[in-house]
Amino acid sequence: AEAARLIQNGSLDFVYLDSCHTYNATKQCIETWRKRIRVGGYVAGHDYCSRWPEVVQAVDDSFRGENPATDTWDWWVQVV
Repeated sequence: AEAARLIQNGSLDFVYLDSCHTYNATKQCIETWRKRIRVGGYVAGHDYCSRWPEVVQAVDDSFRGENPATDTWDWWVQVV
């Protein structure tokens, strides 16, 4: 969050998040950084897997209806 304050909203093409794996921390991290991504850019992150169910839930809740793309460990969403 401290670093995000230095970045103008809508100015980034991509951000990759690796939060501290709790629901609240992951949700807050997504909310903070998503604002910094321009339309058409991507927000992505790590640890979308059964080992970290709170990360999965926070991502799913943050992007409800947007269906984040996922692979073995990562997730990503294009900002519209």
